[in-house]
Amino acid sequence: MAYYQWLKVLSIKRIYAERLISGTKQMELRKRDLGIRPGTLVLLYETAPNNRIAGAFMAGKTFSCPVTQMWDEYAPLLGIARPDYDSYFTGVEMAFGIKSEGGFTLNIRSYDELQQEFPGFVVPQLTLNWKAEWFVPDDYVEALNAGHERIKEKFVLAEQLSLF
Repeated sequence: MAYYQWLKVLSIKRIYAERLISGTKQMELRKRDLGIRPGTLVLLYETAPNNRIAGAFMAGKTFSCPVTQMWDEYAPLLGIARPDYDSYFTGVEMAFGIKSEGGFTLNIRSYDELQQEFPGFVVPQLTLNWKAEWFVPDDYVEALNAGHERIKEKFVLAEQLSLF
């Protein structure tokens, strides 16, 4: 498997990264579709002052709907307070949510370490695709494989339940 094709780096505030990793936030919200396909390991680049990758989540389906509908239908999964949600989506009609199929703690890599280990690494404005020429660290491979297993188990269970 070409692991790099299943890795994407996403800029995010630390509080939301921590919630995705712990599972208290089960959907990452955005103002537009980021093109993250199910089965992608989303590496969470914590913005300033942390400037690091310390965790990830396994992407499931992406949902889109009007902003009010997203809150009404998915509020318990969003991991954000209503005032912050409203502030983030001010002036926006559609909300996009990437379902998390589980979070992972990874070896912490600071911005400086990322630049040293992965030549050409830049802070993503939104997302950054992992480059083919960058090696994929063992902890990323382990998280990616574990995430794929979670998705397979969920799919098998869903199929089994549909038989009844």
